[in-house]
Amino acid sequence: MLSRVKVLRALGVLTILILPLSILAVTSAPAQAATQFACRFRFVPSPNVGSGDNGLDGVATIGITNVWAVGGSAGQTLVEHWGGASWSVVSSPNVGSGSNFLNAVSADAPNDVWAVGAFATTSGSQTLVEHWGGASWSVVSSPSPGSSFNFLYGVAAISSTDVWAVGDFQNTGGASQTLIEHWDGVSWSVVPSFSPGSSSNELRGVSADASNDVWAVGILSNTGGSSQTLVEHWNGASWSVVPAVNFGSTLTEFFGVTSLAPNNVWAVGDFQNTGANQFVRPLTEHWNGASWSVVPNPAANIPGFGGNLHGVAATNSLRVWTVGEKSNNTTIDQTLAEHWTPAGWQVLNNPSIGTNFSFLRAVSAPKAQTPVAFAWAVGAFLDNGAPSQTLTELIVCTGG
Repeated sequence: MLSRVKVLRALGVLTILILPLSILAVTSAPAQAATQFACRFRFVPSPNVGSGDNGLDGVATIGITNVWAVGGSAGQTLVEHWGGASWSVVSSPNVGSGSNFLNAVSADAPNDVWAVGAFATTSGSQTLVEHWGGASWSVVSSPSPGSSFNFLYGVAAISSTDVWAVGDFQNTGGASQTLIEHWDGVSWSVVPSFSPGSSSNELRGVSADASNDVWAVGILSNTGGSSQTLVEHWNGASWSVVPAVNFGSTLTEFFGVTSLAPNNVWAVGDFQNTGANQFVRPLTEHWNGASWSVVPNPAANIPGFGGNLHGVAATNSLRVWTVGEKSNNTTIDQTLAEHWTPAGWQVLNNPSIGTNFSFLRAVSAPKAQTPVAFAWAVGAFLDNGAPSQTLTELIVCTGG
């Protein structure tokens, strides 16, 4: 692990190389002054493959000079790596003749990185799991219990013998069911999980702070009813459903989760209330060791704006980031990023690239960084009707 001196030195070099920016103020100037929190954002160019659509959906930050991002490019897997100076495409395999994509990536060591997604078949889709062993990416066989569709949306690597992946599967004509798979160092296997929704059940994100403290979040829906949050917890022996707050009367959804400790877990997504002109709005909830509660989010109260949060990452209790997108009826979709401070969530003035839309799907940061912390956020943007392009943004925060 890098020492604080090495981290500060590396971040200083990184700032000189690619961050000649003024500090971007958060929405509450008094809160920033009181806590002396400040974050710098920088759009960092990342490569695109071919002439079709490109986008990044997952990111894993191992260190200052070792970051992985995954997604898709014109129906094929896309893997990119940050080596400290620039992003580059790293060759990744595809399965079959149909489309392939990667939704998430996680690492517990530089030579132990996992990415998950799905690939298309003539009858639907199958799970896709790929592994970086230090020299190349390879496909690792994974179960696909559904006769129709099988997807993996999230992955959390705890150790070389303890990795979790989550998603959903569907049998022909049936409701989608939650899918949880585990790597024990030898093979992937399906672990029983709950599917309480009568219409659909899916898990979108997973995070762990210990082998016996793993959280998975997503969405369930009942026939004729609204979408609701779905939260499941692994205690080392089995998965169980943990109730969260369903804040919206029409829908409440979780897309991302990050776990710092048994009493410090964040989940993010969106909610919507019944009625005319009700936007989908960003949602943040927190687990304190006993129950989930809604934490006020300023982006949910911007007049005329809606939005959602897809990714969340934390280095410690005072370094939490969440990212997604915001929009209204008259402007393009724009990136949304927020930072947790002792004063609460603060909306950051991060750059929105693209004339048609831009969004962030994931954020990642190594843990235990103070007083300088950094994170990478990834997504996509669209310019003037051209194919979508990869989007990578670097966040460096000081203070606290």
